[in-house]
Amino acid sequence: MIRRVLGTEAVIAGPSLESYDPARITRFLDFAKANELRINVLSWHDFYGGVLSTLLRDHLEDARRS
Repeated sequence: MIRRVLGTEAVIAGPSLESYDPARITRFLDFAKANELRINVLSWHDFYGGVLSTLLRDHLEDARRS
């Protein structure tokens, strides 16, 4: 639907979670795949108490591996 409205070059990001949650990201991507949705960018927040998580690099590497 989004690409029908915005065109095939539209960049779609998600799921925009409040923290890194591999299980929720997997469910989001499984839903996208089952519904033939192409997601271009994964997004989540990696701030805890206003401070950038020291685990950001680990989260990025985990997401890329997965």
